[in-house]
Amino acid sequence: MAGRNVHDLEFREAKQPQAGPSVPVADLFRFDNRTVGVDTAGHNASKAAVHQLARSLAAEWGSRINMPLIRVNSLSPGYIRTAATAEALQKPGMESQWTGDNMLFRLATADEFRAPVLYLLGDGSSFMTGADLRVDGGNK
Repeated sequence: MAGRNVHDLEFREAKQPQAGPSVPVADLFRFDNRTVGVDTAGHNASKAAVHQLARSLAAEWGSRINMPLIRVNSLSPGYIRTAATAEALQKPGMESQWTGDNMLFRLATADEFRAPVLYLLGDGSSFMTGADLRVDGGNK
């Protein structure tokens, strides 16, 4: 903060336009790749890119003077039972493998992500930016 003083910060706080948050979603493959026998390099790289993009946007959009401040946090869900995962779960042993990958020993449902997203978008996370919220059932 070279060249800035307390008065600059007071002005910024008092005059700063406000804007809302953003929540990109990136899954957990970027943390732990245990997908033996499945080619996931492209998928994993894209999810890691989403996570880094969220951090970069948080730094850029959350610190501009005389611009609306935008908080950016990412959400990393664990395995979710959806129409998109139904085919994969038909493969023998796949559901037990996925449920065994987390401490709750089950798959999530889509509605279990409403509250975490509302938290990231709401006032409860007003001093949170550049973070990743893992909602993964305790991914091992």
